[in-house]
Amino acid sequence: MISKNYRYHLVDVYLDFKSGANKEQRSEYQRMLSDAENNKFDLVFTKSISRFGRNVEEILRATRLLKEHKIGIVFDEEHINTSTMDSELLFSFLSAYAENENKNRSENVLWGIEKRLKDGTSKLYTKACYGYKRNKDGILEIEPTEATIVTDIYNLYLSGNSVVGIIKQLEASHIPSPLGKDKWSKRSIENILTNEKYIGTSTVFKTYTKDKKRYINNGEHSMYKFTEAHPSIIPTELFNKVQEERKRRSNVIEDENGNKHRKEN
Repeated sequence: MISKNYRYHLVDVYLDFKSGANKEQRSEYQRMLSDAENNKFDLVFTKSISRFGRNVEEILRATRLLKEHKIGIVFDEEHINTSTMDSELLFSFLSAYAENENKNRSENVLWGIEKRLKDGTSKLYTKACYGYKRNKDGILEIEPTEATIVTDIYNLYLSGNSVVGIIKQLEASHIPSPLGKDKWSKRSIENILTNEKYIGTSTVFKTYTKDKKRYINNGEHSMYKFTEAHPSIIPTELFNKVQEERKRRSNVIEDENGNKHRKEN
């Protein structure tokens, strides 16, 4: 469109790929505003109001800044050119409409995610973990070498080995961690010992995010469980025995050297 109009000269393209929910993530958007303050262009073309800003305040603030520098904005879908607009009330209305559109879009995305979780078609169920890999069709398959190590970890724990003791044996055998490192973390072992995926069950939303913080889901958020979702590595009976053993040991503190101390009540 710009190349076909002799009056226009393309100065730059500002393109953000991340979500615009947080303005700090829109580095290109911020660069565009900075260039506007330095009068590097006279006019901004954008797809729509909803793509330009994520709420009324942001859109109006940017528009006023551009107007101060005699820069107009053309919103292609709405056929609006702020250079010729004399009613900020109309623009506020359209901005509010765009904000509502973005909210509805987010709600539709969440609805789609939950629908796929309910009918068992969500790819979240086939997220790979240590012991598994995704095949070309996106289906979880057992990774034999890692699966053997998972089984060994369960058996070692049930035979009385501590988490620290298991780590020492794995490292002595030069078995790399799930991240490919020489050192294993206690968290890696604990995650393996408690992951229902090894009995063929996929659970989504064990944790949830609220106010940019991660929380364990104790019923505050919907949780979805898909049984017999993929081949199991650990028999259910063995998995349950390990969970019982973990509860039995829960009143014991273990230091970095593997020494155990009972908690004081």
